[in-house]
Amino acid sequence: MILTELQLTEITEFAKINSYTIKDICTALGIDYSLALVEMTDNESPFYLAINKGRLISDAEIAKKIHLLSMQGSGPAQTLSLKMQKDRDYKEILESYGR
Repeated sequence: MILTELQLTEITEFAKINSYTIKDICTALGIDYSLALVEMTDNESPFYLAINKGRLISDAEIAKKIHLLSMQGSGPAQTLSLKMQKDRDYKEILESYGR
């Protein structure tokens, strides 16, 4: 799939919206969903990278807010922050062993 820089930027922006699926993004931007699914199997494709960049940016923004609330003493934020740390550690272990 050949995408322009503008399209990749739009994909990244839409991927920041946590509730949007890949199908939603394709529909909104007029991208062939079946081609997008093929692109998602290649973790070096521009489409895949744009989707992941948007999602990671969104996750980071949320994590920063949770961290700030946690540091301000919010009990629920502290609990969630600890869970996020454990999830990250687990994910890193899985990634290290190629799963």
